[in-house]
Amino acid sequence: MDKRDILLTLQNMFEDKEKDEPDFTIESKQIDKNNYLTLITRDNEDFIGIDPDYEAFIALLKYHNTKELNYIVKKFNDNKVKIFTEYSDEQRKKLLEEMKDLQSRLSNSNQRNIVFVEMMIVDWANKIL
Repeated sequence: MDKRDILLTLQNMFEDKEKDEPDFTIESKQIDKNNYLTLITRDNEDFIGIDPDYEAFIALLKYHNTKELNYIVKKFNDNKVKIFTEYSDEQRKKLLEEMKDLQSRLSNSNQRNIVFVEMMIVDWANKIL
């Protein structure tokens, strides 16, 4: 094997092959003597399982739609991968329990104390992230 073969092998190894693959494939299926075309998406290999409590908390923050809570939603969306891949199970469990507590406080708040609950959420999120 000479230098050229080694370089070609390395080039083939490091080429991004996903760019060459289409996002969709078309399959043909025959049902009752009729051919039907089906559009199938390529599988997303970077799927991350997200807890429903996390999604409910984010949805509640989006529902209230204040400047501070939208900032927190953006911070959580930016750190979603970090939370669900890099955190240990204990850290993630503690985070989700705190989210449930804050979610219940926010959903049970009235017009007088909603600002205080929002400040609690902002302070908590700034400490966590």
